Amino acid sequence: MSELGVSAVEAINWLTKFCGDVSRLVTTVEDSLRSRGCKNPWGGVSFWQRSAAYYAPDRWIPRYLCRVYVLTDSEEQDAQATQKRWAFFLVYLSPKLLPEPVALWGVLSLVTPGNAWAVMDRWLIGDDGPPFLDRLDVASWETAARCPEGVESFLYRACPVVELRDSKMVEEKVVNPIWEQLNR
Repeated sequence: MSELGVSAVEAINWLTKFCGDVSRLVTTVEDSLRSRGCKNPWGGVSFWQRSAAYYAPDRWIPRYLCRVYVLTDSEEQDAQATQKRWAFFLVYLSPKLLPEPVALWGVLSLVTPGNAWAVMDRWLIGDDGPPFLDRLDVASWETAARCPEGVESFLYRACPVVELRDSKMVEEKVVNPIWEQLNR
């Protein structure tokens, strides 16, 4: 095999391992919030806007993962219509404004209860990351300078993905703060 061929296989193997690490991170957040009574009304989907077409290689690999949560006793599909507060956890694998993968989490409150998809899709979901996230480490709650229409409040934190190394750190840094904000 050629040197280039070996490098390509090594790169794909490294990316597969990195994606496995990110999957474990997202699973840790998911399992912890679910154990506390949160549900994800969007089901198991974590990214959108991808392609399986051979002529769109820039759309083959996810550039972000997004999970949302609501605190409810309702069935997951029924929960979104009645929710005002939505928690979120995202991983941006190749953010445009930052030099490395970053995790973003927080809580947004809608002006009126309903599905947060329109706000999330416009503002948080995307390959490049959100326009307001211009630094890797946001250790205390911040709000964006301008919230999108329909959003009453928006609080977030962020850190490099590589800092979220184990479940204890994820609990302390991500899950517990989300949980406190959801229960305000």
